[in-house]
Amino acid sequence: MAVPVGVGWLAAGRWQWRGGRYARQLSMLAGLGLVLFEAAELARVGFQPLQAALAGVAVLIFTLPAMSR
Repeated sequence: MAVPVGVGWLAAGRWQWRGGRYARQLSMLAGLGLVLFEAAELARVGFQPLQAALAGVAVLIFTLPAMSR
């Protein structure tokens, strides 16, 4: 599960760097993917502080592009 999330982040970062079309939406999708990944991990292994921190970062990555119009 970590590979698709990581590849999504790499693709979104590269697309942002190149100034690609719909880069904002791709970043939002990558953030949402990490939120879902952390939710699945929470259900599987229980609460871990690092998961909470990563989920917070993911929520920021999901919301900031939407607010920066």
